[in-house]
Amino acid sequence: MQLLFIRHAESIGNWEKRILGQCQDKNELTACGQEQAQCLSWRLKTHFLPPTHVYTSPLIRAVQTATIVINGLREENINPPMIQDADLQELNAGILQGLTWTEAQQKYPQLCHRLESQLTWIPIPGGESLQSARHRAQQFITRLLNQHDNDSILWVITHGGFLPYLVSALWGGERVLGFSAGYASVFELWIEQTHWFLRDGNQYNSQLWQIRRFND
Repeated sequence: MQLLFIRHAESIGNWEKRILGQCQDKNELTACGQEQAQCLSWRLKTHFLPPTHVYTSPLIRAVQTATIVINGLREENINPPMIQDADLQELNAGILQGLTWTEAQQKYPQLCHRLESQLTWIPIPGGESLQSARHRAQQFITRLLNQHDNDSILWVITHGGFLPYLVSALWGGERVLGFSAGYASVFELWIEQTHWFLRDGNQYNSQLWQIRRFND
């Protein structure tokens, strides 16, 4: 199974440095983001095997990126289904969604001071817990591996903040290792699906699970 995790292209809210989370306001791609998505589309269709399925977060910035990618495939008479999956959404940032950090500091100074002054996680009112984010990442990965086989080529378009949770869920680690993903970046992983659910020692066989590209 070939699995590509892809971050969406730049949105208006990204450019304005807003805490977008699951906010739909200012969620459309910028002109630069549309160009990024076009470049991504060209690269994917010229350097990768065509997908059997394209999964995307339902948030507009991800759907627009996925649409541009799929339109590029249709020019080559390739028409994979686009599946919107709510589990691929960005982390919900609660009352901070839609605000810049400066606006958040003005509106919620005590909360922002706590967030800046300590490393331990602080719940954001109305927001999502880290456990919840990890749980839905695990739900998505489990569903993906149950529904598809080694002949599947899956492109998954999601968000920078959620990508570490998907990677953690895929590898089964108890911790989520942080990294920064660039706009329209590609993470390519190869999975031997027929061995995935076995516990015969081959879970430690690095020939069966490979990282081919990371934040590329």
